[in-house]
Amino acid sequence: MKCISTAAAVLLLATAAQAQQSPQVQQSSPPGNAGSSLGTRGPGDPGAMRAEESNRASRDRTAQTTQGQMGTQGTQSQKGTEGQMRDSARMGSSERFRQTQGPDQWLVANLWNKNVYNSSGESIGNLNDLVIDKDGRIAAVVVGVGGFLGLGEKNVAVDYNHLKQNGGISPDRVTLNMSKEDLSNAPSFQRRGSSSGGMMGGSTNR
Repeated sequence: MKCISTAAAVLLLATAAQAQQSPQVQQSSPPGNAGSSLGTRGPGDPGAMRAEESNRASRDRTAQTTQGQMGTQGTQSQKGTEGQMRDSARMGSSERFRQTQGPDQWLVANLWNKNVYNSSGESIGNLNDLVIDKDGRIAAVVVGVGGFLGLGEKNVAVDYNHLKQNGGISPDRVTLNMSKEDLSNAPSFQRRGSSSGGMMGGSTNR
């Protein structure tokens, strides 16, 4: 019996010593821990490679979409700018130039030295000149009365507002509700700086 007890004691001591010399087993990471799971994968792990390729493809698609949107916005902006420039050019052209004569507009060339008529259709003189103010508006019309072939003719400046209220100008005719005697008795019009030359009294009646 004493021998058996001694043998059992020796066996227990040997088992305890073997247990102390055995390496401890590393505890595994808890389920769902992404960092520990990735950490256990080596560089050649197929799952890690597929995940990296998926991430790279996703980044490439995002970059392409962003570039496409920027390109579309740039094209639309360029088209808008070009359209605005064309509209501005058209508006600028219409403001600077006129292509046709309006129905209520007249040309001085059509009336120059033409006869001036009263309301009865009688010739009382001829249009010799216009007086223009600093704003480009007609201040008066200069009517030549009397004389013959421009000689001895008297120039009378009739206020343009009076002309509009007592006659008017059409594209081919000047009408003034006065008589020849009224014009002959009116004060003469004197040009500033010179009493000769220019357009006044330079042509015959037509």
